[in-house]
Amino acid sequence: MLNRLYCLGSITKMLKLGIVLIYILIAGSLNDSMSHANKFDYSETNQDRWNTCRDVIANDTLAGQVQIKNQLADLQGDVTKVTNLIPLDFSEKLVRMETHLTALESKLETIFSQLTAIQETLSMPPGFIRIGSRYFHIEENIKQNWYTAALTCRQKGGHLASIRNQEELVLISEKLETETFYWLGIFEPIKRGEFATVLSNKTAPFLKWHPQEPKYVDSTLHCVLVRNSVMHVENCKTPSNRFICQADDKN
Repeated sequence: MLNRLYCLGSITKMLKLGIVLIYILIAGSLNDSMSHANKFDYSETNQDRWNTCRDVIANDTLAGQVQIKNQLADLQGDVTKVTNLIPLDFSEKLVRMETHLTALESKLETIFSQLTAIQETLSMPPGFIRIGSRYFHIEENIKQNWYTAALTCRQKGGHLASIRNQEELVLISEKLETETFYWLGIFEPIKRGEFATVLSNKTAPFLKWHPQEPKYVDSTLHCVLVRNSVMHVENCKTPSNRFICQADDKN
């Protein structure tokens, strides 16, 4: 502060001396030699003062730069801390949100599956129940021949059933009375030993014969029944058998 005041005083004095010198030069009261000596002394003296002021200003500027650098360094440190904290918290929130969304999607899928099953059940003809992935009607009261059973299934809104695989055979057999024959929608349309479905007249997708079947006692045996989880061939006109209908149009 003292240096700054000194510099301001020096500058004021220099201005006053300059005015005096101008006045002297105009008046012509000083000779050239004295004027030269005085100017030399004045320039040398005040050059030192200017150098001192310049050093003071330079020191102040350097100090200010150092202070600014330190403040910038502190600010950068604070920004780094905040940057490190925000992503971590945000990442944790995202993980929690993803977990909740996954759980919600699972619940929605379960609800959707239940609604689909309910819709399928409501759209099914009366008397059909879900067995595995399909709907069947197992006739336990009426006994008919194969042709009449096929007609009855169509009247109920379905078809005489064909079984698609071993798993489905096991599930259906669990619903059937033991030692009881049930007509299936499988028969020999033309050639012996080549069995097709009544729905499409195409090759039956699955057959599981009793060890002694197909047993052709005579030429009238063309239609298939199931009993105790295995299949038999029988005369299609035999009137004393129960039957199984399917609700869908799948072969």
